[in-house]
Amino acid sequence: MKLKGVLAGTLLFAAGSLFNAAFAQGYVGASVGQSDYKVDCTGLTTCDTKDTGYKLFGGYMFTPNLGIEGGWVDLGETTSSVTLVLPGIEGGTIVGAASAVLKASGPFLAAVAAAPIGSGSVFGKLGVANLKSELTASTFGQTETTSVRATDAFFGIGASYGFSRNFSVRAEWERFRIKWNNPAEKDDVDLLSVGATYRF
Repeated sequence: MKLKGVLAGTLLFAAGSLFNAAFAQGYVGASVGQSDYKVDCTGLTTCDTKDTGYKLFGGYMFTPNLGIEGGWVDLGETTSSVTLVLPGIEGGTIVGAASAVLKASGPFLAAVAAAPIGSGSVFGKLGVANLKSELTASTFGQTETTSVRATDAFFGIGASYGFSRNFSVRAEWERFRIKWNNPAEKDDVDLLSVGATYRF
């Protein structure tokens, strides 16, 4: 009886391993959409926080429910300007403008949890992104660029639909966090995107 129990357990383990090996799937894909920088626009003359963002990614699903995904994300840029009125010579004024462009991009890695539904699935992800934020400021013909690279957590949710065994589309929302100018200062950046994946 003891030998039979060991054999049964071994067979069950082997069957589970074969199932996981049969399901395990790698994939690659690309997404494009709209980024939204959650920066403070108070006091600015113009402030455009939305731009086109995109990402390239690849992943591996170990089971129907658990996997890992990594890639590169470009969050586009946010632009702003402010009108400057300064004291001039002999009581006059000098009117100028200052402008700034903030952009961020970098690699990311995340754990993926999925729930298959028919030909598609819903999923969530939690991971880290190592983003380089670059701020370019221009005033009276002078331009200065500073950059900060920092690693922070990000998360997202989404849904996918498979048109075939290999090809599917996805829509997702993700929230990243960047540091810029002062390393202690952080802002969120959302990315709402649609894309396509190819499974091996």
